[in-house]
Amino acid sequence: MTPRKSLHLLGLIGILGLAVLFTTQTALAWPAASPPTVPVQATIPPPPALPANFRGVVYVDGAYVPAGTEISVEGEGGVYARSEAFMRDGQSRYAVNVPEDNPFTPERDGGSPGEVLKFWIGGQLAEQESTWAVGKVEELTLSIGEEPPTPTATATATATATATATEVVTPVFKLYLPLIQK
Repeated sequence: MTPRKSLHLLGLIGILGLAVLFTTQTALAWPAASPPTVPVQATIPPPPALPANFRGVVYVDGAYVPAGTEISVEGEGGVYARSEAFMRDGQSRYAVNVPEDNPFTPERDGGSPGEVLKFWIGGQLAEQESTWAVGKVEELTLSIGEEPPTPTATATATATATATATEVVTPVFKLYLPLIQK
């Protein structure tokens, strides 16, 4: 064995010896009766369910409501969600997500399956109701009173014909191959 290999071997034996010594001293340091325990909180709440989503047109007494009008959704536990009306394509619309009730809080803060929901337009109770369900997506027109007038479409047809004569040129390709004679 070369001197260099023997030094490596001695170094390895020394490291193993320290590891055994450290392990032995560490093991003797714990009381034999019981190892230390750490309390663990094992209750992890589940992720929240998908909210119920409601959206649609909103109007009061035959007119679309102005942008910014508050839309709120109320259930058995009070108001669960709020949103504001916005204008799109000449109509006032709304979109609101109603969360599921959090079972880890004492107060009701969201819907539960089958719960009846009431909708409010600017503090006035709308004529429509719906029910809460996980992940529900519902197109629901909210209204108080009569519907807004239906816009009438006016069709205007304009036809213009223009004829232009053009000459079509067909390209001709000629291929010249050299004659090779022997």
